Amino acid sequence: MSEQARTGRILADAVAREDGTPLPDRLCAACVEALPVAGAAIALTGDHDAPPHALFASDGAAASAEELQFTLGEGPSVEALRTGRPVLAYDLAGPGGDRWPVLASTLPSAPPRIATILASPLRLHGSPFGVLSLHRHHGAPFRQEDLAAVRIAVDTSTLALIAAFEEAPGLPSWLDRPGADGVEVDQAVGMIMVQLDAPADTALARLRAKAFTEGASVGDLAREVVARRLRFTDDRTDNDRQP
Repeated sequence: MSEQARTGRILADAVAREDGTPLPDRLCAACVEALPVAGAAIALTGDHDAPPHALFASDGAAASAEELQFTLGEGPSVEALRTGRPVLAYDLAGPGGDRWPVLASTLPSAPPRIATILASPLRLHGSPFGVLSLHRHHGAPFRQEDLAAVRIAVDTSTLALIAAFEEAPGLPSWLDRPGADGVEVDQAVGMIMVQLDAPADTALARLRAKAFTEGASVGDLAREVVARRLRFTDDRTDNDRQP
């Protein structure tokens, strides 16, 4: 059986399997099983410049690496969403990290360190609605047959997710699980815009910067803003926290 056929079968089995696991999580696990990668993540977003509305991953390391990219606003996954084109980053600990220096310096250095990220946009009518990111612990190049299998995984994941959105009477239930914090981020950005009398991109940049400096996720800080436990100020101290 060819690599492409094997990948297609494993992804199709994951889509068809109803075991209570959210579809995006099943797709991530299937990618790790089918492809020569150590981790996989799917980020779904309604805005390529905003943090994801929902993030799913095969493991904690993959989830953390994706969340870090969207907190910083830089990295292969962020660029894939922004440009609508696949982005392949080799050797993030070395020369490959020069493109995203803050991300490269912030990724955990303890092994197994993520060395390679291949991020592919998930598109609907030509516009990205999410990104599938594949992680490796080494910088060896993907073979051509591996990249062909990745394309099968991306296409299958895209079609399965679109079908899930179209078939559900509302939004799929897995978008309501903890971690799907896009609504809170949107609300927080709106509140910060008012607090700072600033445009949305400035408000989002301030939220991301504070999340990075505190080692928190954008979603966690957004919930603090929405709950009025955190208020942003013009002097950048941002220390108006309520107990």
